[in-house]
Amino acid sequence: LTGFSDPEAVEALDDGRMALVDERQRLVAVFRLEDDTETLDLNDLIHYDLGFVDAGNKGFEGLAWNPRTQRLLLGKERDPLGLFELQLAVPEEGIGVGALEALPTHPLGIRDISSLGIDPRTVHTLVLSDESQLLLELDLLGKPLSFISLFGGLNGLVHGIRQAEGVAMDFEGNIY
Repeated sequence: LTGFSDPEAVEALDDGRMALVDERQRLVAVFRLEDDTETLDLNDLIHYDLGFVDAGNKGFEGLAWNPRTQRLLLGKERDPLGLFELQLAVPEEGIGVGALEALPTHPLGIRDISSLGIDPRTVHTLVLSDESQLLLELDLLGKPLSFISLFGGLNGLVHGIRQAEGVAMDFEGNIY
């Protein structure tokens, strides 16, 4: 990767494209990963400015593709913690023109957002919090529906999960 400073999450989109969020540069880049791709240069990719100029290392860490809305779902780690959606619009000169929209959420009771995922069966949002050691399931309106503690001795975990930074779910409901 050339031109990126703090890549945090990568996500496959429905149409074969990929998205990569860079926390420190406050952007998400969208591209196609071809069989012969060996390098990615940010200057050659369509990218979207996510704002939050003063976020530093507390920017966007979570990224998921919502097949129902055909939008990227982004999770801002904290200060302020939040969920956002981005409609990927037709770019001009490599700069995306989509507008970042804050999603209404109910109180989540977590200290940070480390990663996001989508349950492909229900299109519910999975929100991973490393600092709270929790995985939340949010319904289609952003309301917490269920949670799993990541502490050892609970939910089949012999040991706790240290620094949980990513989450995904398959069509059988297995969580990775």
